[in-house]
Amino acid sequence: MFGEINHLIHTDMKKELRVYVINVDSADKHYSDYTDEEFMTLAEEQDGNDSGEGVYTIPVYEASINEDVINTSVTYTRFIEVEVNE
Repeated sequence: MFGEINHLIHTDMKKELRVYVINVDSADKHYSDYTDEEFMTLAEEQDGNDSGEGVYTIPVYEASINEDVINTSVTYTRFIEVEVNE
């Protein structure tokens, strides 16, 4: 029974690569010491800050890098595959 419910819940989900960007100064440990979940939470909390912190799709990240929206000298970046609704 639970297998059937779980299948129904996840049928509308697909995986997508997202780019998570956090500010170096707000990190309280080395970026590699963060779990993906911690890194994602920090990026979501910082979304919209001046140095380009936040969550991006690949095309938006690429455009943001090319347009110097993201200050790569003061940010850490991680690419994480996440489930998204179709």
